[in-house]
Amino acid sequence: MIKKIAAETRGGTVQTIRKAWETKTMIDEIKALNKDDLEITKDGGDVVISFAYKKEIPLFANIGVYVNFAADSKE
Repeated sequence: MIKKIAAETRGGTVQTIRKAWETKTMIDEIKALNKDDLEITKDGGDVVISFAYKKEIPLFANIGVYVNFAADSKE
């Protein structure tokens, strides 16, 4: 989804890109990330959207799993 938003908002402002993310995540009901979690930069004339987050999944007692996830729109 971030590649699609980056392509659709090429040349747009950071605010436009965050609004596009907010709209798409509302429609797709994505709750893990919000617009403020996005890092938006430019690489030449291309918009690059990236994010990273950690998720803790408790298993039982004091044992759990940590998942680190990161992605960007760069090809």
